[in-house]
Amino acid sequence: MTTGNERLILAGKRILITSGPTFAPLDAVRAITNRSTGRLGCAIANSLWKHGAEVVMLAGETSLVPGATPYAGGKANLTVERFYTISDLKNLLEKYLTTQCFQAVVMAAAVLDYVPVESLEGKKRSDEEAWVIRLRRGEKLIERIKSWAPDVFLVGFKLEARIGQDELIARAADLMNRARADLVVANRLEDIDASRHVAYLIEAGKKEADLCVSEPLRTREAIAESLAVRLGERLAGRSFIHSRREQV
Repeated sequence: MTTGNERLILAGKRILITSGPTFAPLDAVRAITNRSTGRLGCAIANSLWKHGAEVVMLAGETSLVPGATPYAGGKANLTVERFYTISDLKNLLEKYLTTQCFQAVVMAAAVLDYVPVESLEGKKRSDEEAWVIRLRRGEKLIERIKSWAPDVFLVGFKLEARIGQDELIARAADLMNRARADLVVANRLEDIDASRHVAYLIEAGKKEADLCVSEPLRTREAIAESLAVRLGERLAGRSFIHSRREQV
C-alpha cells in the first residue's frame, strides 16, 4: 500500500506490463522455454502501482507476480492475467491495446526468439535414441505494439550475453529503432543473479544520432524504481489525443 508521504507520480496512468517466460510445446507434455523467472517484471509492477498507476500485468505461466492485489481509491490497482505461448500473449496484447487506453506498455516478458516448426499432438515416445527438432524464428511482438497503439509510450528490454557494454547499447538502440520504442532497458545475462541485476535505461537524445544512457542500476528494485520515476517524468502532461504522425 502507498503511504501519504509518497509522490503518486503515476496517478491516473494506466500501464500494461508483460513479464516472465513464454513456452512453445514440443508435444502434449513437453515444451521449450527460457530462463526468465519474472522477478524483474514483478518488481516493476510493484513500483508502478506504488507510484499510483493502474497496472495490467500479463504474466507467463510460471512468472512471479505481486503477492497481494494493491488497492487505491477503493478499487483494485493491479490486474494479473496469465499466458503460456507467444500466441496467447499476442492475443492478450491485441485485445487490451485495441479496446482499452494505456499510457505505457512495458515489454519485460522473455518472448522466445525461436519456436518449433511443428508440435506433436500426443506424447513423443521415450524409447527412441534421438529426436531431431527444427526451429523457426518466432514473431517479434514488440514490433507490433505501435500498430495496435501508435501513441503509447513503449518500453522494451534487451538481454544479451558475453558482449561488451558498447555493443549492448548498440543492440538496444537497434531494438529501439525497429520497434519504435521510447526507452529500452538493456542488461547482460552475466550481470544477473539472485541478488544482483545490472541494467541501463537507454533513450533517444535530443539529436537524432544521440543516445541517453543511465548510470548502471545494480538491483531489480533500483531498475524498477528508476523506470517508474522516468515514466512519471515522460508521461507528465503528455497528451494522448495524437495526430498519428508516425503512421504518415
